[in-house]
Amino acid sequence: MAFTGVPVVTSMGKRIVKITGVSLLATASGTITAFGGGGDAVLPATFPTLDTDETMVDYNETAASVLATQLAVTKTGTPLATITFINGNALLNSADLEIFIQAPHSIQK
Repeated sequence: MAFTGVPVVTSMGKRIVKITGVSLLATASGTITAFGGGGDAVLPATFPTLDTDETMVDYNETAASVLATQLAVTKTGTPLATITFINGNALLNSADLEIFIQAPHSIQK
């Protein structure tokens, strides 16, 4: 099962995007992919190639259910093809999510 809602992908610079407008039902997972990857949320075509080890992923739940859900994040593929968010709670939906993805700058490598 995919993210619930309509993902809004906002570029916050050349290497950072924010994704809002989504949540996860109990036990559901949602995917984020690079442009053309077919995920539930898709990064802009201009976003740099993702790296499994160096791409940073952070998120916030926007309501008080933060303690109720059990979210996990996985990064798979080489180069990074998919970021998956998983709600491990069998009973409770997540609150709305605010997800940040940052690609490393070439001088950091």
